[in-house]
Amino acid sequence: MNLSLLKKIVCLSALLLAAPADPVSWSVAVAESGDGISRIVFKARIAEPWHMYDMGPYDGGPNATAFTFEPNADVTLLGGIEQLSKPVRVYDSLFAMEIGYFEKSAEFVQKVRVAPGRETTLKAVVEWMACDDESCLPPADRTFSIPLKAAAVQTAAGGASAA
Repeated sequence: MNLSLLKKIVCLSALLLAAPADPVSWSVAVAESGDGISRIVFKARIAEPWHMYDMGPYDGGPNATAFTFEPNADVTLLGGIEQLSKPVRVYDSLFAMEIGYFEKSAEFVQKVRVAPGRETTLKAVVEWMACDDESCLPPADRTFSIPLKAAAVQTAAGGASAA
């Protein structure tokens, strides 16, 4: 192997080892609200000193956090996804606009109704971009397969019945 090729391999290996792992980790949980509606809660944990952009949208700005749900005949999305966490708002001179971002953690919720008596899996993709004070990582995404079943509905007498 010639010396030039060996140097290139060593440099490339060093760059790959120095590249940070994604500083954002995700979890998802499903909670029933008792009215036949389930809440899918997405939680992002963000390692310091990184931050993740909010849902924007930012025309000509940074990549906002976005959620996409695969169509499912057994699931009705009720409204859009909501940010439960309040983002830090700042004016960004690089993009010449006000932006919002999250530090340490962020939570988002999507309300859904599952067809009565059904169990299904809803596929969701979340896309985000993480930055620190000096640089940004390329946008990343994660796909979730979320098991869902029809939520119980509270009756007027206070008991539960299947939705």
